[in-house]
Amino acid sequence: MTRWFAIALLLLFPPASAFAAGDGAVSISASASTEAPYQNQSLLYTVRVTARAGLSNVSLGELHVDNAIIERQGEPQVRRSMENGAPVNLVDFHFIVTPLQSGPTIIPPVVLKGEIETPDGAPSDPFGGGFMASMLRAMNAISSFAGGQPFDVASNKTVLNVRPAVAAMEPWLPLASLKMTEDMLAAQSVRVGDLISRKITLSANGAVGSQLPDVEQQQNHRDFRVYADKPAMGQTIDKTGAILAWRTESFSLVPQHPGILVLPTVTVSWWNVVTDRIATAELPQRSIKVLPGGAAQGAVNDDGDPARDRGMPRGATPSKPPNGFANVRAGLWKILGAALIFSLLSLAVWWLTWLWKRRFAGNDRSVVLKAMPRPQKSRPDSAGPAALRHAREPGELKAFLQSYAQEHWGAARNASLEKIFAARIVSATESERDDINALVEGISAALYAGKPADIEDLKKRCRRVMTASKKKRAGRHGRDQKLACLNPD
Repeated sequence: MTRWFAIALLLLFPPASAFAAGDGAVSISASASTEAPYQNQSLLYTVRVTARAGLSNVSLGELHVDNAIIERQGEPQVRRSMENGAPVNLVDFHFIVTPLQSGPTIIPPVVLKGEIETPDGAPSDPFGGGFMASMLRAMNAISSFAGGQPFDVASNKTVLNVRPAVAAMEPWLPLASLKMTEDMLAAQSVRVGDLISRKITLSANGAVGSQLPDVEQQQNHRDFRVYADKPAMGQTIDKTGAILAWRTESFSLVPQHPGILVLPTVTVSWWNVVTDRIATAELPQRSIKVLPGGAAQGAVNDDGDPARDRGMPRGATPSKPPNGFANVRAGLWKILGAALIFSLLSLAVWWLTWLWKRRFAGNDRSVVLKAMPRPQKSRPDSAGPAALRHAREPGELKAFLQSYAQEHWGAARNASLEKIFAARIVSATESERDDINALVEGISAALYAGKPADIEDLKKRCRRVMTASKKKRAGRHGRDQKLACLNPD
C-alpha cells in the first residue's frame, strides 16, 4: 500500500502544459521479449501505459491467453520521461507468459479504463476513505484537477509463433542458459552414521523456478541414506528483461558403511534456444572416505607389541586362566554376540527390502501406466473421479494425477507433481493451495521418505482440486484490477 501511495503522489499533479483532454491523453502498448519462442519457453510480456494528463479511477483488464500460463511479475514500474518537450509518466506492467502448445498463439489486447481529470471538478478519491483519503484531501487544496471525462483504450494484439518441442529431447527444457552449483558441509573425518549436508542449486535464464527439474533421484541411494528437504524456487526479472529462475534442493546424506563412497555425477540436459542444440549442465562426482562408526578393535601400540596394551612388560606372554571356567564363559559370550549380530543384520535386511519396495512401488506403476494406450477423449472417466476410486496407495495416486494432468491440463507425460500444479497454484485460492501443497508433500513423503499417508484424505483433496479446475475453465470471466491514480508530474 505504501508503494501504491507513492505512485499516486508522483502522478497526482501534472503541470498545465501536460494536460490534453480527449484523445491522446493516455495510450497503452504491449510487447514480447520474443515472438518466436519454443513450446514451454517462458518469455517476458510488457504492457506500457503513457499518461500525458491527470488520470483517476484507472483499472487494467485481466490478461488471458489460451494454451498458455500467465504470471504477474512484481509491481508496476513508474518513471518520468519527456515527450515533445512535455513531461509524461510511463508505467510498465510485467507478465511471464509460458506457451504450452506449438503453433500461432494470440495474446489479445489489454484494456485500460479510467477518467481524464478536468479542471474545476469535484476532487476524486481513488483511495476510498481512511488514512489515504485524509492525505488526499489535504493535497486537494493545491490541486486543480479532479473528476472528469471517461476513457477506454486498448493495447495492440501480439501473435506468438510458438516452435514445437524437439522430439529427440525428453524431458523438454528450453532455456537460454543453465548453471549448476553445489555446497557441501561435512566433518573433516566422516564416519558411518555421520550427517553430510549437500545443497544443489540450478540457475537458469528463460524459465520460472517451477520448470527446473529435481535431482533427488541422482543421489547415491545405495551407499547413503538420502533425506530431501522441500525445494526452494523462484524467479526474477533483471534490468535487461531476462527471466532468471533458480531452484535449490537440500539433502542430508548418511553413509551406511565404511570405505571410499562415491557421489555420482549429477547431470541436467536442456535445449539451448540460442544455439538450437542440446546442452548439459553437470556436477562432477565426489569421493568421500568414510571411517567405521566406532573405535577400531584390537589396536596395537606403535611398537607393534600387543602385550603392552594390557600393562605388561615388553615380550611378556599373557598367563593362562587358572581353570577352564573362564574359557567356557568367554566362548558363551562370543556365541551370544554372534547370534545378536546375525539377528540385527537380518532385521536390517528385512527393513531395507520393505523400504525399497515401498519407495519404488509408485515408479513401477508409472512405468506400467506409461506403456498403456492413451485414454480416448470419448471416455472422460478414464482419468477422472471414477478412476480415482481405484487408487489405494500413494504411488497409484501419483500415477493417476500424472495421467489426469496429461489428458486435461496438457502436462508432460511423466511430469513431477511440482510441475503439474505449477500452473494451478498461480490462480488458486488459499484453500486450493492448501489442498495442492498437502497432495505434493503427502505423496512425496510417502514415496521417498517412507512416511505413512492418509490416502483417503489425499483423494478428497485431489477431487476438490479437479472440481475447482473444471469450474474455472467453465466460468472464467475477465476481472479488472484496480490501479492507483495515473497522472504525469
